[in-house]
Amino acid sequence: MELYGVIGSPIKHSLSPVLHNWAFHYLGYREKTYCSWEVKKEELKTFLSHLDLYQIKGLSVTIPLKEAVLNHVQAQSERVKEIKAANTLFKTSRGWKAENTDVYGFLKPLKDLNLNLSSALVLGAGGASRAVVYGLKLLGLKEIYLSNRTYSKAEKLAQEFDLISLRWEERKKVEAELIVNTTSLGLKGDKEGLTPWDYPFKNIKIAYDLIYTPLQTRFLAQAKKAGLITLSGLNMFVYQGLEQFRLFTGQEFPVAKAMLLLRQYL
Repeated sequence: MELYGVIGSPIKHSLSPVLHNWAFHYLGYREKTYCSWEVKKEELKTFLSHLDLYQIKGLSVTIPLKEAVLNHVQAQSERVKEIKAANTLFKTSRGWKAENTDVYGFLKPLKDLNLNLSSALVLGAGGASRAVVYGLKLLGLKEIYLSNRTYSKAEKLAQEFDLISLRWEERKKVEAELIVNTTSLGLKGDKEGLTPWDYPFKNIKIAYDLIYTPLQTRFLAQAKKAGLITLSGLNMFVYQGLEQFRLFTGQEFPVAKAMLLLRQYL
């Protein structure tokens, strides 16, 4: 039996086990199983030291471990080296390698809209936001603003990626075409009723929330009511999962079927 799984904290909201176990079964991988493990930062080193013992072959990595895991791998992709965050670990002949499939997952739904964008406001400065700003840079956006509740984190990340940093209370002054929520505000649980943007959507065309539980956050509901194009985190989740699955197996699962499956759980 080969084990795969997702690590992070909190982890109970994750649909990664549903997605990957369905894909394993769909493509006939009876010997592969995907689990979830609640792992905090202070537990990470100990958990990763047992990977070979338990024959774990691949891991999805979520908050708050996307940066911390880089201290425990033998190799990093060039993309990970630039982003300094990973959401995927997979076993190679030379040891464990870190990859970031969040970039592909984030960009695919945006590219499918076929719109020319020049400006964006990113809310949050954690591991996921690193992949987001990296992706926006690849798209060639001229103005990328970054705001975080802890300003020092926004300032540091902005310096790394040549962005414009804003204090949290200043975010409402920005007139960007795209606004992306990478914070946990709106996540199912005690933050579900919260939003990172309780202001009018002046000149904003697209609202993108990386959260997928719930499927429609307060942030997206308000944006939809204001007439914006909205993208939920489910799109990004499925596409980043598709890239992970390729790394784990060398094959792809049908995206449309995966979307239908996951909507039953949301």
